[in-house]
Amino acid sequence: MLIGRNEETARLNALLGQVLGGLGGAVVLRGEAGIGKTALLNSMVEAAGDLSVVRLEGIESEMQLGYAALHRLLLPYLSRLEHLPEPQRDALQSAFGLTSLAPADRFLVGLAALSLLGDVAQVDPLLIVVDDAQWLDRESVATLVFVARRLHADRIALVFAARESLEIGAVFQGVPELGVRGLDDESARHLLTASVTAPVSYQVAGRIIAVTRGNPLALKELSSELTSDHLIEHALLPDPLPIGELIEARFLRQVRQLPDETQTILLVAAADPEGDPQTLRRAGEELGLSFTATEPAVDEGLLVVDPRIEFRHPLVRSAVYSGATTEERRCAHHALANVMDVELDPDRRALHMALGAVGPDEELAVALEQSATHARSRGGYAAETALLVRSANLTPDPQRRASRLLAAAHAASLAGNASHSASLQQARPCLVDPIEKAQAQCLEGNHRHSLGEPHLGPSLLIGAARAFEPLDRGLSHYALLEAFVALGSAMHLTEGTTGVEVAQTALKSLSAQSTPTTAADRLLKGVALRYCGNYADAVPVMREAVRAQATMSPEEINRWQQGIVLAEDLWTRRCIETLWVGTKTQRAHWDHWRPYRSHFFRWSKMTCDQAGLLRRETATPSFTTSRPRWAVSSKSTICSMCNCWLGRGTG
Repeated sequence: MLIGRNEETARLNALLGQVLGGLGGAVVLRGEAGIGKTALLNSMVEAAGDLSVVRLEGIESEMQLGYAALHRLLLPYLSRLEHLPEPQRDALQSAFGLTSLAPADRFLVGLAALSLLGDVAQVDPLLIVVDDAQWLDRESVATLVFVARRLHADRIALVFAARESLEIGAVFQGVPELGVRGLDDESARHLLTASVTAPVSYQVAGRIIAVTRGNPLALKELSSELTSDHLIEHALLPDPLPIGELIEARFLRQVRQLPDETQTILLVAAADPEGDPQTLRRAGEELGLSFTATEPAVDEGLLVVDPRIEFRHPLVRSAVYSGATTEERRCAHHALANVMDVELDPDRRALHMALGAVGPDEELAVALEQSATHARSRGGYAAETALLVRSANLTPDPQRRASRLLAAAHAASLAGNASHSASLQQARPCLVDPIEKAQAQCLEGNHRHSLGEPHLGPSLLIGAARAFEPLDRGLSHYALLEAFVALGSAMHLTEGTTGVEVAQTALKSLSAQSTPTTAADRLLKGVALRYCGNYADAVPVMREAVRAQATMSPEEINRWQQGIVLAEDLWTRRCIETLWVGTKTQRAHWDHWRPYRSHFFRWSKMTCDQAGLLRRETATPSFTTSRPRWAVSSKSTICSMCNCWLGRGTG
């Protein structure tokens, strides 16, 4: 029975009752290490009753492998993939590397996971508990949070436990929270007394509770470390007492009491996220160790070896790995790499080889670059970023290193991490290729909005477009489209250029083009005319641009958002539908928004109707006699706006 957790237990039990009643729900438990999140999850599992329970644990060393955690969660249900709609099935298979299709669309991966789990829950209601969610790979946690936000009529309870941090708060935005704090004074004293066999003085208990802030794991672990003389004030307490991250040092002290061979094989186990006993056995033999070296750790309750290698607590794994020297960690990873099949698992082998490398190694850098390509093909942009950074760090040639860092920055940008992407441009001065220099400037321009400087983005992007112009006109047009997107964010605060200048630059480039016109070219022309031309003259080109965009790939549509702006600017059902239902992926998006479409078009029709009424009103004599002077003076402006809404030019 949990001590002092009545409120939290009641909240979790209410969620279980909700699922048994036919409705789904989610919650994220947030708190520091050792605060009792895992104990609450275990209590919930025990109370699950008729619910099928699925457990998932985040593994720190697996964070760089895109969709790794999601694969572990859904692996038992992959036989049900045939029940999914084709776009969702293709996306999930691409994410898991089961097909050679295009990179997975993350929206469709989320829908596929939701559909697959919902299909399972129709047979038996599900309780999914995810412990140490802060160590899930970025793609998996994004998908699971996507699912959590959409649980309603599905009989699924999705419960996360994650350590407290600002980043975690942003990741789980929109998911109900349950903060897990330290125990109150009375409950903490109860737990402390129950954890030791000797009596504890009131003052000593108060000191321990104050320093640990009621952290249950710290209370239990520290009380077992103190002597009876400490507890009854016959000896001074250690000062300071460890807390928070220092709890890991407590576990490490336990590990240091084990034989050297056991400590070494524990390090190999901590370095391997798979937890496969056979892999650990072979890696141990590579280091001259017998698998029996694990027995002292098993006897101490630190490790379980059957059916999988599991540590008693995630902090044990963290303490073992972080407490080892750099050379010791390299040896462990090198041993793991040597026993992995280069044909069956090349990516994991390359990663272990990189972690075991001593210095720059171009051959290894190339292998990691190939692993990054595999990650990108599955839509794992965060994993691609991490692998490219490792590849760059192992690259001996400065120029090649700069090129790989630029590729990593681009991948980080696609993953939605602009600040990390900007930090990776440290090697920009080493770039030699003019195209790469322009790409770096284009990337920097795109980052300005996310980094709080949107006013600088358009000028950087138009500069990049001019640099691209003599080298690659297609890339130049891409930069100009991005400049228009940046202008939409910066608006009147833009510095260094104007919307008209960007539009004129685009039209000049398009007029000089001798190659066949692409869908992106039509889109650029439509946007440019919208900025510097007559609205009525721009409408036919805008319509052609929207129709052309329907032939683009989903990635291109996501990249060039100006097509959506043009479609909204035209305010016609045909243009919106043309934009959104051109491909299977777009149709899936369109179907997802089906309940809202009628409201959208009703609102656009209402806007045009109101514009017509306003235009007629300004034409009446009473408008000029019953309105203040400022309203009369703006009559022409109002008429122009209304005519634009109605598609009648500026007259």
